[in-house]
Amino acid sequence: MVNEDTKVGSTVESICSKCKLVLAHLVVSMKEDRVDKVKCNTCETIHKYRDPAKRLKAKSVVRRSSGTKPG
Repeated sequence: MVNEDTKVGSTVESICSKCKLVLAHLVVSMKEDRVDKVKCNTCETIHKYRDPAKRLKAKSVVRRSSGTKPG
């Protein structure tokens, strides 16, 4: 959770771009009053902060029936 007390060195939850999970991250940099970059405490990847409230959208899957092709 990000609040007004969040600063560089704080721990926040973010969606990890590598792990694809909501995990604890260390705040690496901020722009104005917003978290900019974070470091995943699990895989140690540094990436832009991704708000876990805006969860990853499920990718749509196109299923094709097996068998003959139409046409």
